[in-house]
Amino acid sequence: MPYLIFNNSRIYYESYGKGEPLLYIHGWNGSIDSFKFNLLNDLKNEYQIILLDLPGCGRSDNIELSYINLCELIDKLVEELQIGKFNLMGFCMGATIALDYVIRNQDKVKKLILVDTYIKFPLILKPLLVNTLNSYIFRFFLDTKLGMCLTKRYLFLKNYKYRDGFFQGFQKSDTKTSLEYVRLLNEYSKIDHYNRMKEVRTNVIIIVGDLTSSTIIKTAKKINRNIENSKLIFLNDSGHFPIEENGTDLTKLLKHILV
Repeated sequence: MPYLIFNNSRIYYESYGKGEPLLYIHGWNGSIDSFKFNLLNDLKNEYQIILLDLPGCGRSDNIELSYINLCELIDKLVEELQIGKFNLMGFCMGATIALDYVIRNQDKVKKLILVDTYIKFPLILKPLLVNTLNSYIFRFFLDTKLGMCLTKRYLFLKNYKYRDGFFQGFQKSDTKTSLEYVRLLNEYSKIDHYNRMKEVRTNVIIIVGDLTSSTIIKTAKKINRNIENSKLIFLNDSGHFPIEENGTDLTKLLKHILV
């Protein structure tokens, strides 16, 4: 198994194919599995696809989390694979990490692809910042029938649209790690990120599901207004998880973007 040693921890990644490089960063409580299951087979013969399990997720060890550390991790992985400028794609929280990386390192990225990005801290996650209750609240929403029903309702999820094991992947997430990422996302939301992104000249493609939350749609439109070289695309019949909900059209779109 391919591991990168970073800050004395093992970080898991996989690399497939040759050609135009695309590095993918998954979302909160996720792993590389969603991309592998839904998109990889149709892309690996035309591009170099690099998939990264974020620290504490999937098969990767924990590290001290900060956006600077995560940017340095991306640099270390790209250096390990000996690639030059690359395309960067992130989903949800992974898109926030990818956007922050490009703001700091736009000369290293050809195109940035943001999928259903969170920047404003979601109100539903506010209780997870309360140290005395957060772990209990977190497990309630993932480990109880009522909690999981509320989670699916908030994310506009329909069971029939997802592969077997999708929800189980969420439920297996490590509570401590998940709450650390919540803290990180909350810290990022306090930064004047919209002003920071005005300096970005990299080509940015913002993809949102047409059925996703109004907060994410508003975020996407605001990013589009603040980044000069950006384009906003709505993916049909998709909520917050376009990779799972409409992988076929997303694959076609990626092939068009990466030309």
